[in-house]
Amino acid sequence: MTEIDNQFRIGMNSWVVQDGNYPDFKAGNEYRFAVEFFPHDIRMVRTAPTQLSCRHIINSRYEIEGKIVFVAKSYWVIDVGVLIFQDAAPHPKAVVGGGLSGEIQLGIDPFFYFESLQHVEGMPNLFYDWQINQVLLETTPWIESTNPSGGKNLVRDATQESFVPVEETNAWEDDDGHAGYVFECELLERSAD
Repeated sequence: MTEIDNQFRIGMNSWVVQDGNYPDFKAGNEYRFAVEFFPHDIRMVRTAPTQLSCRHIINSRYEIEGKIVFVAKSYWVIDVGVLIFQDAAPHPKAVVGGGLSGEIQLGIDPFFYFESLQHVEGMPNLFYDWQINQVLLETTPWIESTNPSGGKNLVRDATQESFVPVEETNAWEDDDGHAGYVFECELLERSAD
């Protein structure tokens, strides 16, 4: 049993298009891509939940109850009603068949899966067909921040988070080429390889 619907909010930064991995995205069009996850606060559980869930919190963040389906040294795949991956070392207690819960963020696969991971023996098919119903451009102001080594960099001001709908991405010009987007997507079906 799965507690999800077919609507997802998936993030993307402009560099993904700038690198030539995808064209600019337009509301109303269909696309094929895998989804990467970024853990914010996750906990491993010994057995997978009887009901998978992926509940939207805000923007591209979700509260999940999932099952671990593939584990390798530097990437892993979980099932939260759709199969999603992380291109990073798995949680040290992650085992196939085990469960996890917590908060994650969803993003379009920049290239990790479609260029290499899809060819790994035993890797499940992570391609899905999606319709992008709305493109949201992040307009949260940038502020200067000091990093741990004392250097200055720009970060988004989380206290003033904002987005505006746009017809399509313009990765080279939106926010001077540093844009962040959230796509309101409808899951159409799992793609054949």
